Order: sequence, then structure tokens, then C-alpha cells
Amino acid sequence: AGHTGAVWSVAWSPDGSLIASGGDYYDPTIKIWQVQSGALLRTLTGLVDWVWAVAWSPDGTQIAGSGSEYDRTIKIWEVESGALIQRLIGHTDAVFSVAWSPDGRQIASGSYDRKIKIWDPRTGNEIRTLGPISGEVLSVVWSPNGSRIAGGYRDNSVKIWNATTGGLVRILTGHTSPTGSVAWSPNSLWIASGSWDSTVKLWDADSGALMRTLPRQLGLVYSVAWSPDGSYLAFGCSDGTIRIWGGSE
Repeated sequence: AGHTGAVWSVAWSPDGSLIASGGDYYDPTIKIWQVQSGALLRTLTGLVDWVWAVAWSPDGTQIAGSGSEYDRTIKIWEVESGALIQRLIGHTDAVFSVAWSPDGRQIASGSYDRKIKIWDPRTGNEIRTLGPISGEVLSVVWSPNGSRIAGGYRDNSVKIWNATTGGLVRILTGHTSPTGSVAWSPNSLWIASGSWDSTVKLWDADSGALMRTLPRQLGLVYSVAWSPDGSYLAFGCSDGTIRIWGGSE
């Protein structure tokens, strides 16, 4: 406990010892917590409204956080000192998702301006823009090898991009409502997408073929996440449940 409003996003540090959490319009801070004791270690400030997304750098030394319609930026803090060290400016609407590349050299951000931008977190320079294309971007995720980026879009699709060239690789269609969350499996073979149509779909990451649609949930699916070994998939729903699929199924 410590936030004074809703908590919009949480993320574990790479070593599992810390958790970062992002607040709402009335508390636009990122707080860093020690997992074992629950102690609040540090509060990061600099965003002016809702903290839609928080993401740790792969080495655990930095945190990126994105703002809503009034802020429209991605900001980067140094974890040890709490200092705000970089501002990524270029989106023209709310930034709903941020993700570090596996090697930590780039950041991808997805925005309501229908663009995914790739940034150099060291210089703050924009490297390239993916889009604009139909649908606002609700979620972004890198492939484990860093060569591609998948985005979940408000036009019900998942779009896969070449992270190096910026070319659109393919569009995955099948959902009937916005795709709020996408997750690449650790073995690079699958992409999971969670939608407001109350379904989770599993796609072949290379061919784009729809491999499976999990049974319809009781509520809208807002978030999906793979277990580290890729054998289970968890998803959070608007009916107040977290469901886990996998194992022997």
C-alpha cells in the first residue's frame, strides 16, 4: 500500500527482487517496492497524469513509464538514484504500452495515435515509426530475439512488424473486439492475444496461422502473460478473475 489512487500497471524486476507500480491521474507516480518485505523503496516522479505502462530494462538498472493523453511521453528513470534521465517525445496521443528490446538497446511504444515508435533510450532519439495504420495501439511486445514487434490494436487485430526495417510483416485477424494485450511465448513459437471479445487466441508466430482459440471467458480479457518456461498462460478478465491455461490441456 502507498498509492493514493488506482494502480494501472505493475512489473517485476528482472531478478525478481523488486516490483514497480504505476498510479493514476491523482497519483501519477511510479513506486518501487521490495518484494520480500513489501517496503516502499523509492517513488519516481515526472509524469503528469495516468501511468499507463511501466517496464524494466533487461539489466534492471532503469525503468520506463508512459503517460496518458495529456503527457504523451515515455520517461526513463535510473532505479538506484530515482533520477529522471530521459524523455522520449514524439507521440501525439496517449501512450498505452512500452517495452524494452531484449538487448536493452531500444524501446518500443504503442500509442492511441495509431503508431508504434522505436527509440534509442540512451540518446532519446526516435529510430523509426511503425504506422500509422488502422487502429489505435493498445499493446506492444518484442519477439524474444528482438527482430519483430507485435502490437494489439483497437481495430481487433494483431499486427506484426519487422523491427529493423519497419515493414509490416502480417496482420492477424479473428477477434471481434479490440485486442488489448499481446504476449510472445518465451520459445518464440507462439503469440497470445487477449481481446475484449472475451477470448484468448494463440497464433503461430512465423506463419500467422490461428492455432487455437481458448474457451470464451465470462469477462473481457484485459491482460495476458506467459510463464517463464512457456508452459502456462495467465489472463486477467473483467469478471474479476485470473485464469491459467496450459499444462496437460
